[in-house]
Amino acid sequence: MQIGSKKKWIVTNPKIELASQAKLFSISSKGIYDNPSLWKIFEEYTMAGFSLRYSGCAALDVHQLFVKKQGVYAMLHTVAHPSRLSLLYECIPLAFLIEKAGGKATDIVNNVLDIEIKGY
Repeated sequence: MQIGSKKKWIVTNPKIELASQAKLFSISSKGIYDNPSLWKIFEEYTMAGFSLRYSGCAALDVHQLFVKKQGVYAMLHTVAHPSRLSLLYECIPLAFLIEKAGGKATDIVNNVLDIEIKGY
């Protein structure tokens, strides 16, 4: 919606919910060659019959999961390709939306929304 205009938002889906089962995954694959864990995750999802969907943009990939109503997004930090996601202004807002839609957002150990922010 433009500020000062008379245009209004159009709600195309008033309730976004994620299914408990998924067949779509998105994984940040840039660092797959220098992180064996990332390769293993990629291989496990592929061998389990998941379809790969990757844009290189976390917000876009998570949006796609909402559109398809299911899926998994994974991003691992690697030496050659460190994560550029900010906990404060990217991970937490996406985690909030994912959890409101019935999904889970973790760093494998902790719920993302429970992580203490210690600075900018």
